[in-house]
Amino acid sequence: MKRELSKANERAAEANQKAAVLNKRAATLEKEAEQSRLETARIKLQISWREITPAQRHKIIGVLKSHPLSIDVVCVGSDPEACEYAQQLVAVLKASGSNPKFVKLLAASNNPSGLLLGGTSGPDMELLGTAFRTAGIHFSAGRNIPNLEIRIGTKPHAQ
Repeated sequence: MKRELSKANERAAEANQKAAVLNKRAATLEKEAEQSRLETARIKLQISWREITPAQRHKIIGVLKSHPLSIDVVCVGSDPEACEYAQQLVAVLKASGSNPKFVKLLAASNNPSGLLLGGTSGPDMELLGTAFRTAGIHFSAGRNIPNLEIRIGTKPHAQ
């Protein structure tokens, strides 16, 4: 009986050691899986196209509906993602009562990146900036553009 009890204790100890090794391995695999999920999410974000969310649309319309704008929305024709994003902005601006004009450039002298709000200083430029800030859309300001304009460049890598 003692011998059987001793063997049972040995088997239990071996089982506990194996369980500890397997638990450690499981923890390592869980950590690797989480790192893989994070990397997948980062890559998806990097390659996904920009889009105007319903909440952003609502906020832009809310700011601009009381003061419609005449505005050019410009994209470089060689970048389908930028032009699709520009078309979304045109639709939102139309919904706000503004008068957007879609302009597709065949080529650009430089390779624009991100979103640029351009035009001379004044209430229209300020209102447009307020609409985009309210919607949480990052942009740069370009003051040396003669007309009120939203210029859509390639998607920045950091977005």
